[in-house]
Amino acid sequence: MRADGFKPNTEAIGDRMVQLKGIDKALPGLAAQANILTLTRTLTHTLTRTLTLALATLHGQHLIRTLSRTRTRT
Repeated sequence: MRADGFKPNTEAIGDRMVQLKGIDKALPGLAAQANILTLTRTLTHTLTRTLTLALATLHGQHLIRTLSRTRTRT
């Protein structure tokens, strides 16, 4: 395991070196995109659950109001 990371300039040879240099350059941007996508997914999930609970609460309150206005005649 490397402590100082991968160094394509000194460890790769030929066409593979060019390919690995490109990957090495792209990795920080890809990591940032992955973090943003993960955060977006987490927030979407949290908001969906919160809204679902809020709507269920509102529906329950509406149902209680409706039932309290309903009279039964005996």
